[in-house]
Amino acid sequence: YEIVVTQVTKFSESSGLGISLEATIGHHYIRSILPEGPVGRNGKLYSGDELLEVNGIPLLGQNHQDVVSILKDLPISVTMICCRSNLKANKETDVDSMIPIEEPIQLTEEPLEFLPP
Repeated sequence: YEIVVTQVTKFSESSGLGISLEATIGHHYIRSILPEGPVGRNGKLYSGDELLEVNGIPLLGQNHQDVVSILKDLPISVTMICCRSNLKANKETDVDSMIPIEEPIQLTEEPLEFLPP
């Protein structure tokens, strides 16, 4: 995993971060990012990143509603700590362009013996 720490500045005290979240039992993932929102303009976080902490408040294990409330009450300056899987972090890996490596299957004419004679 890669840990990403970034500073985001909201447009105003009452405005949001420009992200939507997806929660699975105490884990909170960024589902989508508005390109023109504070997080989108920052450019360091990606859809699929797990939100671990904001302004020193740990989010791991919190329920979704509590996290939404915490995010709504944040001041203009926000420090966000996220983690992302290294598989997602490597943006240059495009599965569709990967060439499968096929090993030729070795055929043997000899019967395989699993039991001692």
